[in-house]
Amino acid sequence: MKKQIALNILKCIVDVLLFLAISFYLVFILFKIVYFRSPVYGFSMKPTLNATVPDINTAGDVAFVNRFKAAKTGDVVVAQVNWSDKEFVIKRLIAVAGDSIEVTPDENGYSLKVNDVEICYKQKNTATDNFYDYFLAFIGNSVEGKDFSNNIQGNKIVLNKGECFLLGDNWGESRDCLMEGAIKTEQILGCVDFVAPYKTNANLTIIKYMFVALFCPLK
Repeated sequence: MKKQIALNILKCIVDVLLFLAISFYLVFILFKIVYFRSPVYGFSMKPTLNATVPDINTAGDVAFVNRFKAAKTGDVVVAQVNWSDKEFVIKRLIAVAGDSIEVTPDENGYSLKVNDVEICYKQKNTATDNFYDYFLAFIGNSVEGKDFSNNIQGNKIVLNKGECFLLGDNWGESRDCLMEGAIKTEQILGCVDFVAPYKTNANLTIIKYMFVALFCPLK
């Protein structure tokens, strides 16, 4: 009798472990389908994201990008552009078709407005001064080799159908749409859902979020 009970307990344990293994494998496959990884290069997204610096062998953040999530303004996104030597760029989506963008100064800093609503304000320093100069060059259509006339209305940048506008969080230290012009919406490859912070193991982050997906599904 005791032997049978022990066998039944062992069978239950094996069944549970098998269920967990299969579930974990299925979540892993689903995770790989939904997400791809993108390393963070450069300092354009500081302090939101930390950069990988190959020259000094510094490992930066790794962004996990959701291929299927529809991007909305305010999201950090990954895009494919022709003005970067990297496979992808990671920037913040600040405006889409029909939106207007304006940068206004005061004695202390600069206000970034979308559709006349302030979305960010930063204190004056060398970098933000440069950022404002880039904006003035854009609306003045005076960027060498570029023609932004289709996106200029008075002192504002206005986006046309199918266009969107990406900026780095680190104003004045980012090569983005303020220098290169608006991009097409289809150039966005996905949204950054979460990040493996630098000095941590990205693979452990994958496992962590897989367990979250398995045991804490969204309602």
